[in-house]
Amino acid sequence: MIAGCSRKGNNQLPIAIKPAYKKFTLHFSAAGLGSNFGEMEPVFHVSGVKYIYTYQQNSFYQNEARKHPDTICNGNLKESAIDSIIELVAPIKEPKIYKTNAGVMSGDIEYLQITADNINLEFTLHNAFDSTAAKIVSILNHYIPEDKPKLWVSNYSEK
Repeated sequence: MIAGCSRKGNNQLPIAIKPAYKKFTLHFSAAGLGSNFGEMEPVFHVSGVKYIYTYQQNSFYQNEARKHPDTICNGNLKESAIDSIIELVAPIKEPKIYKTNAGVMSGDIEYLQITADNINLEFTLHNAFDSTAAKIVSILNHYIPEDKPKLWVSNYSEK
């Protein structure tokens, strides 16, 4: 694990954040489809360098009782991790990337949104794979303890 992750609040000392990192936000979430509909799914949110990782019910029927979110952990990303994410997405010129695999009725949809100076990018992956999104998720997974569920991007290969 690269950084500390606390379940009962962030026990890390306050850190001075460079102005460039204060504007950085990242939001990853998954929503279950088909047999996964209504299941608890991961949500990883970063604001500046601070992150919180929860499991939430991101899909549900209108009259269905909703499950309470479960906080897995929270902490601080290293600035080098943010730099790596920005380096991955900076060359992408499209503001939205949407990929789908219509042949899969179950599974899930992963959403990944990143904002920073001159960057506003959104991935929507409907049972589909994207190599850049997978690299970003890999960076985030370094901040999740070994005994906790990791984030993912659907593993359907790109055609």
